[in-house]
Amino acid sequence: SMAGQLEAAMAHWERAVELGYMGSVDEQGWWAVDPDLEPLHDIERFWEIGSMGMGRDTGMRGVTGAGEG
Repeated sequence: SMAGQLEAAMAHWERAVELGYMGSVDEQGWWAVDPDLEPLHDIERFWEIGSMGMGRDTGMRGVTGAGEG
């Protein structure tokens, strides 16, 4: 676990995206609602990295509650 280690978690997130860890086209966007990544949501770089991984601007910032209910 990287709880409280935001810099290390962000580095791992960036590396994962570089290695293609975004899923198939049908799965893209999962990272915006993954509770394990929620501590990174307040860091703008998180959204930039995710958007680059998808190859476009996702407009997904602020959808942390999507899929609940």
